[in-house]
Amino acid sequence: MPKLGKEDSVVVIKPRDTINLTAYKGTNILGAAISTASGTPQASHELTIGPACDQNIIIVGVRNSERIRQVLAVRELTIDGVWRGIQAHLKPAEDTCRGVINVDPAVTEQDISGVIYSPEAQILNIRKLGQTNVAVLTFQERKVPRHIFYWHKAIPVRLYPKTTPACPRCGAVGYRADVCPSPSGQRYQACGEAQPGLEDNCTPTCLICGDSHLTGSVDCGAKFRYRRPGTVHNSGTNKSTNSRGVGSDHLSGVERQLQHQRKGDGDDPGNQGTRAEGTPKQQRTRHQRITQR
Repeated sequence: MPKLGKEDSVVVIKPRDTINLTAYKGTNILGAAISTASGTPQASHELTIGPACDQNIIIVGVRNSERIRQVLAVRELTIDGVWRGIQAHLKPAEDTCRGVINVDPAVTEQDISGVIYSPEAQILNIRKLGQTNVAVLTFQERKVPRHIFYWHKAIPVRLYPKTTPACPRCGAVGYRADVCPSPSGQRYQACGEAQPGLEDNCTPTCLICGDSHLTGSVDCGAKFRYRRPGTVHNSGTNKSTNSRGVGSDHLSGVERQLQHQRKGDGDDPGNQGTRAEGTPKQQRTRHQRITQR
């Protein structure tokens, strides 16, 4: 992912066609395609472009308001001589927030924009989530309003929770099926097993948490990306976390003491008593530390 400046606005580009963006990492093919489609001179410093391969999307940093509109207007890119459909949206800034409302699945974003009104916060953007009955609204405020008016009727606005995307087509965590670089993979959407041609009588298994339910269902608590210090999102890279996903720096004093005792106990049942008790001097030191607390 490219390193962006503080003054950059961020535009996220998602491919609508099947394309593996990892194949273009380290090349100038994507940058040239976006520059040409948006009318940006090749020598311009107004764009910072790079693929986020783990999500199969393109991140574009833009430093000019007019250039932002031009990049958002792009619907196709010419990559290796082939027209590729894309969808671009502006990433919300720090002084904005997002909420969701329920609408008719048949309506479009243009239909919604003509009959929606928010007296509490200005609506900056409307994005319909595919063919679902959910539309995401971006507000020019830090707090999501409780209600907006849709067809002159007050309807509730819910918070937009960030979730961990997963693709049941290829079994990867990090992107959804609509941007999957290899959608031809024959996997069952329920269990994620690669068993083409067999009758699907398997038990559902979530790709995100591993529990026995469909990936990303309402029963999955691990799909929500809470911004808490030390939280691990199925990455396995933070080795200083306990079973609750909290880093050791955030443990309470009692939890640290219990953790220390567990490490001292070891795995040998015959040595648990000796290691936990320690020498008389160690016992006095431990007692002094506890009483001082």
